[in-house]
Amino acid sequence: MALALLALCLGATLIRSASSLPVVHLVPHSHCDAGYRKSFDDYYHSEVQYTLDSMLVALEQRQDRRFVWEEVSYFSVWWAQASQEERQLVTTLVEKGQLEFIGGGWVMHDEADTSVYATLNQMTLGLQFLNETLNVRPRHEWHIDPFGHSIFMAELYSLLGYTSIILNRVPDSVKQQMKADKSLEFMWQSPFSGREIFTHVLDMHYSTLNFPPAINLEEKAAFFVGICREKLGWYMTDHVLVPFGNDFAFQNATEDFASMDEIVDAINSNSTAYGLTIRYSTLSEYMDAVLSAGVTFPSRGGDFLPYIACSPCGSVPCDGTYGNSPCGTTDTFWSGFYTSKPAQKLLSAVQDASLRALETIRALSLFLGNGNVEEALVLAKNTSAIMQHHDAITGTSFTESYNDYNVRLGKALTAGDSVTSIMKAAILCSASPVTYTLSSDSVSVLSGLTEANIAVVVVQNPLPHDMLSYVSVQLPQGVCVQVLDAKMATVGSQVVGSMVYFVVQASAGGMEVYYMKKASCEEQKPIREWANGGLQRANGGLEWANGGLEWTNGGIEWTNGGLQRANGGLEWTNGELEWADGELEWADGGLEWAHGGIEWTNGGIEWANGGLEWANGGLEWTNGGLEWTNGGIEWTNELPQFSISNGAIELNFNATNHLVGWSSPASNGSHSVEQEYIQYVERKADLDFNVCDSTNVYTYVPQLEDTLVLTPNNPPTTITANGPLVWEVTQTLNSYLNNSIRLFKPLSSDFTDQYSNFVEWQTNIGPLPSDNASSFTFIFQNRPVH
Repeated sequence: MALALLALCLGATLIRSASSLPVVHLVPHSHCDAGYRKSFDDYYHSEVQYTLDSMLVALEQRQDRRFVWEEVSYFSVWWAQASQEERQLVTTLVEKGQLEFIGGGWVMHDEADTSVYATLNQMTLGLQFLNETLNVRPRHEWHIDPFGHSIFMAELYSLLGYTSIILNRVPDSVKQQMKADKSLEFMWQSPFSGREIFTHVLDMHYSTLNFPPAINLEEKAAFFVGICREKLGWYMTDHVLVPFGNDFAFQNATEDFASMDEIVDAINSNSTAYGLTIRYSTLSEYMDAVLSAGVTFPSRGGDFLPYIACSPCGSVPCDGTYGNSPCGTTDTFWSGFYTSKPAQKLLSAVQDASLRALETIRALSLFLGNGNVEEALVLAKNTSAIMQHHDAITGTSFTESYNDYNVRLGKALTAGDSVTSIMKAAILCSASPVTYTLSSDSVSVLSGLTEANIAVVVVQNPLPHDMLSYVSVQLPQGVCVQVLDAKMATVGSQVVGSMVYFVVQASAGGMEVYYMKKASCEEQKPIREWANGGLQRANGGLEWANGGLEWTNGGIEWTNGGLQRANGGLEWTNGELEWADGELEWADGGLEWAHGGIEWTNGGIEWANGGLEWANGGLEWTNGGLEWTNGGIEWTNELPQFSISNGAIELNFNATNHLVGWSSPASNGSHSVEQEYIQYVERKADLDFNVCDSTNVYTYVPQLEDTLVLTPNNPPTTITANGPLVWEVTQTLNSYLNNSIRLFKPLSSDFTDQYSNFVEWQTNIGPLPSDNASSFTFIFQNRPVH
């Protein structure tokens, strides 16, 4: 009996000794991009389905194996095709804790290019699916591949009730400092609400450790332990997380696990000698161990953007300086994806707006009986969610995937526009048998506008609060309209180029009806145009084109060497002078007219009161600030330095037609602006694999010696609108680059609405030259004037 008791106590001592050793948590995973080199469907059929199938078999073979899964989009496709037995196996493995769903989003979304609305949609879609199918709710976020991390993540996932978040791509110098400070694990605090969430930064990449070639099992175990003991020195607890997996890994999970099982068993069979134990873990098992260790973790805030990749680097901090870094030529800022594939980014935003319209109009389908709404809504949600993937909205995917995203966006937009048009028409026209054409294409609809018909414009407010906003509708060439409200009263509107602008007021989630009648087009004469030697200044009465000067308000017309001044009675043509009504004195080729203030001597005319002096073919107009000599024109006073203002904001342009400053009551003074466009050749970053066909869409690495400044010294500039609702300046920089700068009339008398602090800057690029190596960037600097 005593011997038995001794054995029991000895066993307990041995167990305590083993449990006090540091623990390495191997977290098996497979990171499956929702499109990248292949399309989403191609990835699923050629790779992802085999990962999910074989993973289940491998987990069933050994109870100590674990697996975590992130991308709900792929799992939903697998679940729809799975047998009842396979579904039951998933449920069993989840209940036993061998399989854990982490993150819970439809995709692993980007954190720099996504909107809050689109992010919430993709999270809702994934979490809803997991709740309905498996009754599970993830506790931990796994964000290991987005290219930098936003502080919004701390706010979002703390609000959603998550316990922790795992990050990876923080700037390398930051990660090195975290290792040195043992601060890879911290409380990430949001500045918005003060909420915080426990955060773990992977100390290395998320792929499995690479073992040296041609080594036996004992050498593998020793190598693995050496790496893990180094990792333990970077953390505040005796637990370390080691990812086991990679992109699209575990397609033969039984074989992958078997190889690692040997190493795990070898280490654990001699754990005392190795000084640690190793186990397969889910994120919950790792986090439970760390958060119960009794450690107070440091707090920090802020973004981890832009991501700076440094490889190889070692312990030397890197600063993102391409080519001159201690880390080699891959030390680069990953900021190129902020603007890569801008057309697809725009199309994705348009599709998000269509989704929001579908969501708010869905309730109408309940009493109008249109079943297509639900089908279109599901398609729109899925498409928007897929587009938030960190290789979709970022523009970093390859051609096959990029084209697939465009097809998905097109289908979702077509379905959404069709359904919303039908629903709006049902509301407007169900009580009266009228003939109507449904379309979201305003140009096609308004092209058929005549005096005998009318266009109905339904404006939907997708916001949860009342909206007072400008709306713009594109017009066909040569068509102008009058805008009416639901009571057929005229609504203030303004046509600018091919757009008509008017103000809409709509209640939360509501719809407002407006009508458009065909109207005659008034000439849209610009208030100033200075282009290629031609000057027009309509309000000031000056027009200069091809060597001819016409000054309307002052009554002077100068064309091809002839001067006319109708109001004052002076006409000068080809060297001859006629004066109809006035006193005229002519002597020896000289003219003096006292009352009118004209002195003309030997072909030269000086007109004092009007400020005009013309001598030897040159015209100088002092009061108006015009000097014209031998066909050249120069403004000497203030006309070239013009400005536009909506009463709340003033934009100032200099004599060479560049935007140079702005001011507003809210800005506390004047501010200067530098405006510049640059075309550059992209230098391809030296990554380990080819990530794109021509330019590196991840990074911004210009080849500075080939940089070309596209902003001319005197760009042709037109003020195309001067109120009452819209003020617009258009600059034509070259054959494929122009931009329009707009101000809108404030909608509140105290300048508290959004338009009192809003400047719209629209840059249009294209069609581009055939040089595929060229990229574009827009540099806009704003700094205060002291």
